[in-house]
Amino acid sequence: MNLVFLAVLVGIISCDTLVAGQFMLARPIIAAPLIGLCMGNPYLGFLIGVCVELVWIRVIPVGSSIPPDGALTAVIAVSVAGAAKYNYGIDDFAAAILALVVSIPFGIIFKSVEIRMRFYNSRVAADIKTSVIRGFPGAVDKAVFFAVGRTFLTGAVFFITAHLILTLLPRQYWEIFDFLKIDTRLLMRYVYILCFTQLFETFVRWK
Repeated sequence: MNLVFLAVLVGIISCDTLVAGQFMLARPIIAAPLIGLCMGNPYLGFLIGVCVELVWIRVIPVGSSIPPDGALTAVIAVSVAGAAKYNYGIDDFAAAILALVVSIPFGIIFKSVEIRMRFYNSRVAADIKTSVIRGFPGAVDKAVFFAVGRTFLTGAVFFITAHLILTLLPRQYWEIFDFLKIDTRLLMRYVYILCFTQLFETFVRWK
């Protein structure tokens, strides 16, 4: 799958919910399978999307709490896992687990970048208000266009950069489970348990 095409999709996903539209594309459970489908492996996308969705289901960005960007983490993990499967012939479970490990830091970094963009947009809003008062209502449309464009380009470029960096990981990393003789299917079951534990704990706390 063309990396540029995937980057365009990721840019659109980055704009969803907070910047333009509210179609829930930015949910990991939606974004990851979508990227996986484009790469010819929706099951891999579903595996990663479910894991990311459940692990951070009770993490809310309140106050100083800055959770990783779940959507970007998921789509980066899917793209890198798909590349690893193609290059090294590893199974879906090994690809999903190892891709998630290295993608989470990029999700954290992207969230910091996104917050900086929000601060910048807040400062621009004051200038827009001044322009409207002076009789230039078109400044609103122009500012919205550039805000959406910045978000789109940031998400797309960040995705490409992360993908290119992570695909440079050595073959030994992706084959570590084979080297250690670890059953990835069994290991994935433990990952599922960890994920659903987060979900059950959420229900217990709500109750």
